[in-house]
Amino acid sequence: MTADELKAKIDLEGDRKDFTYKEHECRVLRMPITGHLCGYVGVCTSSSLHGIDYGSLDSVEVHGGLTYSGEMPDSDKWWFGFDCAHYGDHVPLLFPRRA
Repeated sequence: MTADELKAKIDLEGDRKDFTYKEHECRVLRMPITGHLCGYVGVCTSSSLHGIDYGSLDSVEVHGGLTYSGEMPDSDKWWFGFDCAHYGDHVPLLFPRRA
């Protein structure tokens, strides 16, 4: 896949996907400069996890570990996130794969 084909595919996919999983609001965002994806799960204000820093959650296992906790501008939820830009991950706009 050429770099232009990759960019066209990314344009078709879009930069954001919102969905619900096990009654939790979830979000996948594509980072604009590198093109890698980040995943997030939102917890409501009544959750015991609301306001907790991700660094204090040792028992959560996600790809590469949690890398974010905080608010998002368009939501009243507290979000926990992880990124897909670790060693071995495909960071499409930074390191495009060759055909």
